[in-house]
Amino acid sequence: MPVDLVITLDRTSSVTLAQQIATEIRGAVGDRRLAPGDRLPSSRALAAELGVARMVVQQAYDQVVAEGWAESRRGAGTYIGDVATLAPPPARPPVRAATTDDAELISLRPGVPWGERTASAAWRRAWRTVSATPIPAGYPDAQGLPGLRDQVCAYLGRARGIATTPDELVITSGSAHG
Repeated sequence: MPVDLVITLDRTSSVTLAQQIATEIRGAVGDRRLAPGDRLPSSRALAAELGVARMVVQQAYDQVVAEGWAESRRGAGTYIGDVATLAPPPARPPVRAATTDDAELISLRPGVPWGERTASAAWRRAWRTVSATPIPAGYPDAQGLPGLRDQVCAYLGRARGIATTPDELVITSGSAHG
């Protein structure tokens, strides 16, 4: 059964409604009004109660899930996660958009390390979550589809005179992936 969640929104604030909802959820966890395992109201029900679009609530839920405060269970709802070690995040100034004169804020280019920012608690929590999650069933072989590797081996033998086996090949989507 979902918990009753009291959320107050300030529609005159410069902070988005989704951010306000996410902040209220984090605050409820910090105040112990929400405990690990508590089920949040459905996005549809909370949106109707608050008088906002469902997507606004979904964005807030996505944010608290991404931060590790909650976990989404497909078809079962969104639940408060095991947050015993989390403290409410410190208030941060709003992020401003970078201009062409600004230094690069975050580089998402392949092969560029992110340095000291990877040591943050949020990143460690994200890495722990991902590394503890079992690999979903149904993923193809990490080396590439076996049938494709068979065909590439046949082609290499026929066209290039290279004797190889499918186990010696790895199929990638390009040089960066390789």
